[in-house]
Amino acid sequence: LFISGCAAQQQKPAQTSTPTASPTQAAPSPTAAEKHFTKQTSGITLSSDIEGKVGEIANCYFNKTQKTLTVTSGTRGSTSQAQAMFDKLKLGDKLDIYRNKVARDEIVKAYNDSKAAGKGEAETVAGMAAVIDSQISSGVYISRHLISGAVDFSQQGMVVTDKVAFETCANSVRAVTRVIEEGDPVHYHLEMEIVDSVAPTESP
Repeated sequence: LFISGCAAQQQKPAQTSTPTASPTQAAPSPTAAEKHFTKQTSGITLSSDIEGKVGEIANCYFNKTQKTLTVTSGTRGSTSQAQAMFDKLKLGDKLDIYRNKVARDEIVKAYNDSKAAGKGEAETVAGMAAVIDSQISSGVYISRHLISGAVDFSQQGMVVTDKVAFETCANSVRAVTRVIEEGDPVHYHLEMEIVDSVAPTESP
């Protein structure tokens, strides 16, 4: 029998589709400013103030030459300062670059005395470092490297126009007080006046 009417039919509830959550996309991280200088070795230390000034010089130099700079020396303790002076003396340098001739001569005497006694490099450098430590205890610093106030740059690969660009950039930075072209080995030595420079300590 056919039963009229569709009252018995039940309507299925309409299915609502749940939107699929899209994967969360992380906001892009800000790109770090590109450095236009490198350190020759991982052991080179620069104070944060000095590193900022080096960055300014390197950015200026890169804009002028499309080349980067290499830092060869930064903050030094007495032993690393003695080693640098030993290397120069061994190459025949007279160390005329140093302003304090009395302090320089004391260190040179330690070098000459060790050489005359037939001592090796390590012992000679240790003797020179002892003189530097004695000077520091009296408030005398043979080099601004000892108070985080100097930095050296390699000249390798620099042509004349590069040197002009470097010197222009270095002299444009307010903290720089001296730009010196040194020999044995050839490099640029920059001295800076940083208000909060502190004499470093050096691990044994």
